[in-house]
Amino acid sequence: MRSWKIFLAIGIVLFTIGLGVLIAGLAFNGWNFKVDYEMQTFTSEGDNNSLDLGISAGSVKVEYYDGENFEIVYPTSYRFGYDVSENNGKITVKPKRTFGIFFGWKIPEMTVKIPQGKVIDFSLSMSAGYAHVADGEFKNFNFDMSAGSANFGNVKCDKFDCDISAGSLYVKGMACDNIVIDLSAGSANLTVNGKKSDYYITVDKSAGSCNVSGQQGTVAGKIIDIDLSAGSVNVHFTD
Repeated sequence: MRSWKIFLAIGIVLFTIGLGVLIAGLAFNGWNFKVDYEMQTFTSEGDNNSLDLGISAGSVKVEYYDGENFEIVYPTSYRFGYDVSENNGKITVKPKRTFGIFFGWKIPEMTVKIPQGKVIDFSLSMSAGYAHVADGEFKNFNFDMSAGSANFGNVKCDKFDCDISAGSLYVKGMACDNIVIDLSAGSANLTVNGKKSDYYITVDKSAGSCNVSGQQGTVAGKIIDIDLSAGSVNVHFTD
């Protein structure tokens, strides 16, 4: 009954040995596996009210500063890079090359600087990696993560909508009346400003754990909607 497991284990060992031999052979014959990165800087020109970040791997740090324009510093190489565009009040950052980024090479951090006091629609999608978003105020805050981890500071927004396939999310503090959490696996931990009793809470759970359950809210318009397939969701309230 366990023969298939034995064959699977043998196959994995043989594949690992073969991959090691292949890489060693390529290196012996002059292949260079090292990736040299060059940092590029984008500075916005127009009046932008929306920022859409797409991260394939590596790390990104979003922060505020005293400048008047958006500033994005990002890594590029012949195997890895981003397209950064500005159009109709929206800045978009999307991966354009991802070849060779899954061999453990360290990718330099992307830094995104938003003018202090600027309130924008913000979207962040991650295939893998790490994201840190500093304290800030937003209109709509959308977060989509396939894998990795994210750490957000004190976030104020009209709506917070996150979709996590795997990985971990931690939000230090949130002032928001409309919070949507869709978690397939991994973990989400949020601290929400205010009283739990204020919120109308719905929880649809297939498996996993959630520290809150469905309830009627006492304040109109305050909503927390949780869809949990597996993993854990923990929502804590300051009051």
